[in-house]
Amino acid sequence: MRSSVSSRDTVGRLQPEATSRKSGRRLTHTFARRATRLQNEGLLPNDVVHRTSKYLNNILEADHGALKRLIRPTRGFQSMKTAAATLTGFEIMRMIRRGHCILRQAGPIGEIRLVNQLFGLAA
Repeated sequence: MRSSVSSRDTVGRLQPEATSRKSGRRLTHTFARRATRLQNEGLLPNDVVHRTSKYLNNILEADHGALKRLIRPTRGFQSMKTAAATLTGFEIMRMIRRGHCILRQAGPIGEIRLVNQLFGLAA
């Protein structure tokens, strides 16, 4: 089977520290059988759990839903460099708005100094 071969190849390329111990993807019983087969062959750790709850992804989706709303008007990015810079800026502004950082000086000047410090810009 082509798909089981590609599954083996993918699992073989994963770094041990990067492998997930839980699969929250909503997949059919076919995936469960393949996962069991890979575990029996020793290509997938035995402590990996296949979960079928359809709500497991909601936490991740809710967290970056606001970012998706901001990114949509930009209609994508031309390069990874611009994507990284834009997403970093979005995250910094979100962090400031939520109060997840301590500003040395209150108000816009403190925010500007924080952004300059985070991006390595001259003050």
